[in-house]
Amino acid sequence: MKILIIGYGITGKALYDYFKKYQHDVYIYDEKKLKIKNYYSYAKLEKDLPLFDLGIKSPGIRFNNEKFLLIKSLCLKIMSELDFAFSKMEKSYVIGITGSNGKTSLATYLNHFISKKKTTYLAGNNDKHLNDLDLMKYKIIHLNIYFHNLEFEKKIILKLLHHFF
Repeated sequence: MKILIIGYGITGKALYDYFKKYQHDVYIYDEKKLKIKNYYSYAKLEKDLPLFDLGIKSPGIRFNNEKFLLIKSLCLKIMSELDFAFSKMEKSYVIGITGSNGKTSLATYLNHFISKKKTTYLAGNNDKHLNDLDLMKYKIIHLNIYFHNLEFEKKIILKLLHHFF
């Protein structure tokens, strides 16, 4: 399978390692010039127009980003990093938490209290990501997320300040 990872931050690196472990052809797009094998700049994507079986978007890349529209057209299937992680967690209950202030504190408190009764995992802006774990063993996952990635059934939205929009 030919996979394009869109954004090479914390989650992009975790995804790269995950797919390399399973011997997929993995390529990277990032706005910063990278000196790694299989790196595509926007100019090279635009020139070569390669096709990918799957594109996975990192959380920091917005769906309405102008460059993302070309990248999206080069992928047969595209999903967010969260969608990919959720596809591996069919029996877990996820609580998504977002807002301007207090996300990490609330997620930490919830994780602490619920972990007394259930197997939990806290992920998100604490440098713990979802794609290098065996997530099936966790019953409840608390996820500190960006507002523009908030596509959950169960979510907690804290106070949102103007810079969110």
